[in-house]
Amino acid sequence: MKSTTQLIIPLILTFMGKTNGFDTEPIMISDSKMDTIIELSTKQPYCNIRNNKDVVQIDIRFGDDDDTKLKIVSENELKQFIEICHQKVRRINSHGSFSFPGTKWCGPGDTARNITDLGRFSKEDGCCREHDACSRYIYAGDCRGGICNNTPYTRSHCDCDEKFKKCLQDLKTPIANLIGEVFFNIVGIVCFKEQPPCVQQGSKTEETLIDEEIMSYFNINDPACKLQYSRASRFQQSNVPIDSLALTIQRKQMYFLQCLFRNTNY
Repeated sequence: MKSTTQLIIPLILTFMGKTNGFDTEPIMISDSKMDTIIELSTKQPYCNIRNNKDVVQIDIRFGDDDDTKLKIVSENELKQFIEICHQKVRRINSHGSFSFPGTKWCGPGDTARNITDLGRFSKEDGCCREHDACSRYIYAGDCRGGICNNTPYTRSHCDCDEKFKKCLQDLKTPIANLIGEVFFNIVGIVCFKEQPPCVQQGSKTEETLIDEEIMSYFNINDPACKLQYSRASRFQQSNVPIDSLALTIQRKQMYFLQCLFRNTNY
């Protein structure tokens, strides 16, 4: 039997507005009391919960705009969505024991105080923070889509890992190259993806894009679609000059990072 969340997804889809790729305008969800509203967005922090009734009423009035849609759900369904939002926030703000030197988000955990806290290498750290906010994941010890995550680390969807890789490559900095080398070539990140024939071939329709976006908000995969593990492709370093600071960091830290992660089932 499908869960309540899975059953409500098609209803939310009917209220979705225009989409451009995966960058959609906010979706607002509330119950008949309208004391609480959830605002879903593709931009951080992705999931906002508003409890102030005056603010909620203002948001609902703005929800009449063509680019923002309001969906009324039952009280129980709203509670389920609120819990999912809380889980996402906890995941983004969770603290770990190690991060790549000079960053606060690049590592098995994170050391950031909050979502706006970035390390010395802020651009590279921003790529890692965005990857940590991936909406498709399998927690340690959880199972979904026919596979289980028996490692102590969260597994992300391969699309998120590829986006992370591109973010680093586009920076064209020595530090981004070093982070990419460690995580993709030394560690060899394992991700998950849909098994064929679930993967859509050819160009995606607007309906398909909307469906994928809503499903990703609540980390739900098609129950008829099985998942499989895959190893992310190798990181191709950008051809950039290495300054003295970056070279010193590479020499002092590469061996340490190799020893730390070489035998890590990440």
